[in-house]
Amino acid sequence: MRAGTPGATPLLLVHGWPDGFLRFEKALPLLADRFDIVIPSVPGYGFSPAVTTPGTGPMRVADLFAGLMAAYGFERFGVHGADIGSTIAEVIAQRHPAHVVGVHLGDVPAWHRYTVDPAAVSDTVRGYLDGMNAWFAAEGAYAALQRTKPQTLGWALVDSPVGLLAWIAEKLQAWTDGGIAAYDAAEILDDVSLYWFTGTAASAARYYRESAVTPPDATLRAAVPAGFTVFRRAGTARGTSGSGCRRPGPCLRRSPPRDRASR
Repeated sequence: MRAGTPGATPLLLVHGWPDGFLRFEKALPLLADRFDIVIPSVPGYGFSPAVTTPGTGPMRVADLFAGLMAAYGFERFGVHGADIGSTIAEVIAQRHPAHVVGVHLGDVPAWHRYTVDPAAVSDTVRGYLDGMNAWFAAEGAYAALQRTKPQTLGWALVDSPVGLLAWIAEKLQAWTDGGIAAYDAAEILDDVSLYWFTGTAASAARYYRESAVTPPDATLRAAVPAGFTVFRRAGTARGTSGSGCRRPGPCLRRSPPRDRASR
């Protein structure tokens, strides 16, 4: 989507699971006059073909998306991602810092909790890590299943539209500020239909396996301006919300969003 404004900043938006490019539909009118927007589907999601090559995790997808922006003629661009998209966005900034003007994450990628020594951080950070671990103990069975047995789950998801709806709707209820009532029926059906009619529910689940086999490099840091937002129900059991940033460069702070805040 071209802004039509000379000098508009290119912006790459990376979706998560269980959603797709439709995640950003309501945000587009707020961004369209200032950014040239690119919203690709992660390989195996929506209208992107299923992955046939092992190892198509966040590093390979990050390189693909950076190549996509180059193919559009965007030498430098901003990037935002949430859920699995937050890891992809972070890895793009790590591996292609010369092309990224800044990165914003819609959550703190969950794998970071394995890279932090609780004894070496503040009480605030330790409390957040404890909340994240408690959240995954209560809500993380889906990730363990998609990471370890995606093919078994996949047969059920591509065979039953009711099963697929239940699998996704449960997450919308648990992960959205205000629960599933924050969505209207058309939004839910659009989301589920994107998986059902493209037959990508199994390949999308399998991305979790690919991410586990080829995880991000925990030693890399992105030398670009970075910010993040934490929603109340996004991967923490403590009900916290807020935003933060890391220099260099400016960071926009704003009140925690109140609607359509799904992981």
